[in-house]
Amino acid sequence: MITGPVVVFMLQQLKAVGCEVPAPNVLCAPCDLTRSGGFTPDPGAVVLCAGNFFSQQHMESTIAHELIHMYDHCRFKVDWGNLRHHACSEVCFSFFLSDVFGVV
Repeated sequence: MITGPVVVFMLQQLKAVGCEVPAPNVLCAPCDLTRSGGFTPDPGAVVLCAGNFFSQQHMESTIAHELIHMYDHCRFKVDWGNLRHHACSEVCFSFFLSDVFGVV
């Protein structure tokens, strides 16, 4: 697992709310070139797109982004079919990076 501070923080927060992320739930798979990753609510997995990363930071940012979705899914029972719920989770990621880590 990546040891960047944002990823470590998110893994700790997930564990604190009872949603520990086992290593097999972080997957690497081929994707089209328009994506770098994704979150799958069932079974609760982060998917990283093989060969679609420009740098270590890009990969860590993608993992953090998907872990935010995992946190929202676990903590707030997000209905991913509801566009308002999905949009809220996307906005949450932006605020998280800027407020907690000073990243814009």
